[in-house]
Amino acid sequence: MPYRRNYKKRPIKKKRILKKRFNNKAKYRNQVARIARPLNVKPRSAVQNVTYYNSFRCQPVINDNGQVGSKQQNYFIKLNLNSIWPFDTGYRASAQVFGQVCNPNDAIEPYLLPVTDLMTTMPNVRDGVNLFNQYSECCVVGTKVTIVATPLENTQSVQMGYLYTIKHSQPNTGLSTTSTINDINKMPYRKMSKLQGVSQQTSTNIGTAAKLIVTHSPKRFNNVKDLRDNHNMFNKTGSNTAAQKPGEADYLTIGCIPSLNGLDKQSTDFCLQLRVEQKLLWTEPLENLAQGTGNYSFPWPAAAVAGGLYALGM
Repeated sequence: MPYRRNYKKRPIKKKRILKKRFNNKAKYRNQVARIARPLNVKPRSAVQNVTYYNSFRCQPVINDNGQVGSKQQNYFIKLNLNSIWPFDTGYRASAQVFGQVCNPNDAIEPYLLPVTDLMTTMPNVRDGVNLFNQYSECCVVGTKVTIVATPLENTQSVQMGYLYTIKHSQPNTGLSTTSTINDINKMPYRKMSKLQGVSQQTSTNIGTAAKLIVTHSPKRFNNVKDLRDNHNMFNKTGSNTAAQKPGEADYLTIGCIPSLNGLDKQSTDFCLQLRVEQKLLWTEPLENLAQGTGNYSFPWPAAAVAGGLYALGM
């Protein structure tokens, strides 16, 4: 008979039941009425992407300026980079002298104080959710401008030109309508692209279009550590009487200039297409219900943006 070891049966331990502890102080308190209050659905700051499109009929001409002999013509317009009003008064003054033409497809009402509802503003700022009347300040965090110049047929002989852009922090670059390509080459923060048109006499030639892309960071361009602490970089909104573009404004000059100084031929007529993309930061929410600027919701609070404001360059 095989050997079998005797094992002692061990008692089964019962699971310990933990009793919930109750706060005895609660039964000595009276019931408190709770008031139902609306949720605060408007964020303290919000981020919005906006895009503006327009096309221009551009026709440079030779500048004789009433003198003997003709001179080439510097043809340019000016754009606001960190403002929700992209065009100032006189934005095309240098493109309409001596019989030149600069006609936009969509009519433009330039920025002028005091601000009115008719002024050309970036889309989805005054319409849509109308954040213009929901926040008192708006900062342009970044701007991207895409410029395309497509040559048109000319009735006169033309020469090769250059489409160019110049970023600057002052209202004027120092260029004039009689500036030459030598002056353009001396400017900082410039970009250039060849633009070649065709005339009726040489209609078999193929024109060459030009394209430039300009990106702009107000923080880096103005050497600012934090945009939130620099209110000169903010647009004033919320009321037309107080609305105003930033005190520290940045500009972009967009122009076309002939490539040769001694050749009495103008650059080509062309169609100028603009696409302006901006990322806006809205701050200081308004709560005046009488003006329709109450506690309305907005789907993209700034804190919810992937990477936070660091990803926006702030």
